[in-house]
Amino acid sequence: MIFVSGILINEKYLSIDFARKEAIGSEYSAGVRELLLMPFLPYKSQVEQPDAALQRFNDLRKRYDGVLHSAESSALFERNWLRAAAARQNPGTDSADLVSRDMLRSARELLTTVGNQSNLILDPDLDSYYTM
Repeated sequence: MIFVSGILINEKYLSIDFARKEAIGSEYSAGVRELLLMPFLPYKSQVEQPDAALQRFNDLRKRYDGVLHSAESSALFERNWLRAAAARQNPGTDSADLVSRDMLRSARELLTTVGNQSNLILDPDLDSYYTM
């Protein structure tokens, strides 16, 4: 009886951890999405909002990069995002397009890493695959 109870309790803890990782991945992905959409969203103050979004993203990095093993990808995305933001200040240059492509490529790599590590893309147990 104790053995069966222990197995059931352990299974519930695994489900809780699985759901927590998915929640972390969703929150992190929302932070990346906010930065990616920044040039296209109308804000009252174009100066304050990007800084606030970047600060929220850096807060997410501090909290979750260790859990998601995404420190390298997130640092590359931040560098490319800052370069693209600077390039948007000087539109019409060929380098602005290349910088934007680099930013999108690094965002895709970061989101892939976050999705894989947080079980949003890959399900290591294949439990939820059959439920979906």
